[in-house]
Amino acid sequence: MNALALAVLALLVVVPGSGAVLAAFPPGRPSVPLALALVVALGYTVDGAVGFVLAVGHVLHPYTFFPVVAAVTAVMWAKALRRGSPRARFAAFRRGVQRRRGILLAGATVIVAIAAVRLAYPPALNLTSSSVWRYWADGREVAAAGRFPAHVLQYGTLYAPTTNKAFLSAFDAGASFATGRQPLPAVGALAWIGSVGVALSLWALGNELGLTWTGVLLPVLTVMDRLAFDRELTGDLLTYKAETFGRMAAFAGVALAARAVRRRDGARDAVLAGCLFAAVAATHLVPLIIAALLVTGVLVGRIVADRTLAGPVRRGAILLATTAAGGPAFLFLPSGTIGLSGAAGSAAAYARFAPGFDPTRYLNAGVLPGHARVVKGTWALAAGRVLRSYATTALHATRHSALARHAGPLGLTLLLGGLIIAVAMALWFPVRLRPLGLAAWTLIAGIVVATWLFSNHYTFYIQAFFGIRRLFDYSSIPIVMLGLGLIEAAALLATSRSGARSVAIGVVVFLIAVSALVLPSARNPVGAGMRAPEVVASLDWIRANVPCDAMILANVHTEGAFEALTGRAALLEGVTPYLRPDVLAPVLRLMLDARAFLHDPIAHSGFLRRRRVTHVVVLRAGGLGYSEPIGRADVAGLRAAPFLRLVLSRPAADVFEVVGARPSPLPAAPGFDCPRSPLAA
Repeated sequence: MNALALAVLALLVVVPGSGAVLAAFPPGRPSVPLALALVVALGYTVDGAVGFVLAVGHVLHPYTFFPVVAAVTAVMWAKALRRGSPRARFAAFRRGVQRRRGILLAGATVIVAIAAVRLAYPPALNLTSSSVWRYWADGREVAAAGRFPAHVLQYGTLYAPTTNKAFLSAFDAGASFATGRQPLPAVGALAWIGSVGVALSLWALGNELGLTWTGVLLPVLTVMDRLAFDRELTGDLLTYKAETFGRMAAFAGVALAARAVRRRDGARDAVLAGCLFAAVAATHLVPLIIAALLVTGVLVGRIVADRTLAGPVRRGAILLATTAAGGPAFLFLPSGTIGLSGAAGSAAAYARFAPGFDPTRYLNAGVLPGHARVVKGTWALAAGRVLRSYATTALHATRHSALARHAGPLGLTLLLGGLIIAVAMALWFPVRLRPLGLAAWTLIAGIVVATWLFSNHYTFYIQAFFGIRRLFDYSSIPIVMLGLGLIEAAALLATSRSGARSVAIGVVVFLIAVSALVLPSARNPVGAGMRAPEVVASLDWIRANVPCDAMILANVHTEGAFEALTGRAALLEGVTPYLRPDVLAPVLRLMLDARAFLHDPIAHSGFLRRRRVTHVVVLRAGGLGYSEPIGRADVAGLRAAPFLRLVLSRPAADVFEVVGARPSPLPAAPGFDCPRSPLAA
């Protein structure tokens, strides 16, 4: 991990985030876990909002971004000092900690351990992911243009950019000003900040839903676990992802929403939660869906527990109004398109494609036209199968395990048993735990129902399997919430018999023991990123030797790797246009033509001339792109082709120069800065 990049970005987030928390809350408020989570989540929101406003105004530059962030931060800190002196805040903090000293110390220890585990992940691990570099390239384009660009260079031509992650792009632009143009240290630091931020937000979420003793195990068992539950969230923290920052802000927002509906003076909390959800809307939409389900469950749980509608409904209306005011603005004010038109109507939007061809399945898995049945209902899932899949995913049951053999009854038990537990919690459990069960069950039911509806409504794979592919990533969270709720209730019951002190000691031992058992499983996987030095060496050669106006044809579909890591254009590079049928059609034609050339270079040599390709790159290591649309390239044929000259052959890549090719000026687009110096780690 690059210490300088980490320190700079941490300060960029923590200083305004701390000011926002201190300005928003009086001394002693909110709880320690929520305050820590909001420092990171609100820091991200402040930086992203400043970058966004400046980019919309076409004035985003280092000499505007840093002064405005500093001015906003100064205003928040000044307001914080008016709300309470440092002495008063410290005294209130000390009193709050003393009441729960053992539990908070154990929780802080676990969070530090999580941070330490993630600190051991080298930035080069980001070379095993393709999407990382699209996020960073988008941010660098905004930074280079000083605004949200009207057009970007992808797939060898100019397209309107997608804006569904515009808030993240604005934040990344500011981050690039702070760290410089070296991508690996920057994304490594961002991955660590996102990982710690998610852990803090989950701890805060558990704490605000009543898990004041066991809440820190929520991040341990969901994002730091490869033993018992689904591993997807844990694996996602290996690299920098937009969804990580979306989850961080979304879970912190749900924690704030839970606090808002619990308190009579919760209007401010509802507004802050709505601001976080608005930022999430233009960071990644999937965490917003999950947050909406959780908040719905919290509201219902609070209504049932308090036997009143007025307070929770009023707080919910404030939260919804704030989100609705900010979210669409973040999505639609930037130049470009939201990029989700294909989700509106599968059959009509994709009518231009031949019958029997699923264009999304081709880009995802390389299934060629005529090789798969594509009609309405192709991907339709029965409700029973959805429940079975949910159970096996949430509990990480392998195909031949005992759990998998009984997945049907197990899935039904999770759904119906979860409802029984949720209702019991709402009616008879201690007051602080009452909304927890319905929040968890609403998430279970929402994931299952949405997965079934999507599979039966859509024709094509990506839309139809949205629930399986994306919502199931969150399948373990409600199971862990319910389990911890039962343990918390048992601990509270035990205090009446054994005394609060002895039970607290037992809980601390339990927290440390479970964390010590689970956390080692989240360490850097053996062998992950082993070939990163070879990949970096090949990229360094491209940076030093390939002309700035080159057009590279790679044997994989990259999303932003060549732009972000070399500053050069690649023909098969750009965001995957699953939900943009207007872009999907020409991109598919391009991919199929490139596939034909790479499978038989001699027979399709004209492809290089038509597409003005100057260099052909065969990647053999790393995760810089997806090989499925192209398949296996004929490397022997490329080496034998008289119109190609091999100029580099290394374990990670072969680079061929197209003989006689004259580079054409690239269309004017930001982001291609053409560095010559080596990549820094």
